[in-house]
Amino acid sequence: MDLASRFATVNAAWTGQDWDAWRATCAPGYTFRPLPGWELDVPQTLAWSRAVFAAYPDYRETVHHLHVTDDTVVAEVAGTATHTGPFELPGQPALPPTGRTLRHEYAKVLVFDDAGLVTHDRQYLDLSAFLG
Repeated sequence: MDLASRFATVNAAWTGQDWDAWRATCAPGYTFRPLPGWELDVPQTLAWSRAVFAAYPDYRETVHHLHVTDDTVVAEVAGTATHTGPFELPGQPALPPTGRTLRHEYAKVLVFDDAGLVTHDRQYLDLSAFLG
């Protein structure tokens, strides 16, 4: 299985906000860890994703490098956007828009099952870039 292509499918669905296509890339029991201590399921991940695009509607990212193993892809990613909307996550206080341009780099780790679906999605980023 070509995991680099599978990663591209997942990433295109997410950045294109095609939530049905993105959901179709998730295995049963999918988990997303955007921050240490947070473990989100598919509905919670969709809420997170929609909140990101509501706060940063012009969000764009560039994948600089992919590192592929038997079942895992690690991507080095750079994102840019302008914080023009409130960042609202369920159960968290809303962060008002700052108008600032966001530029951040992060690592995204996707673990795939034998069918090519994502079982675990972990991100390693500096959250202060989003909040500043």
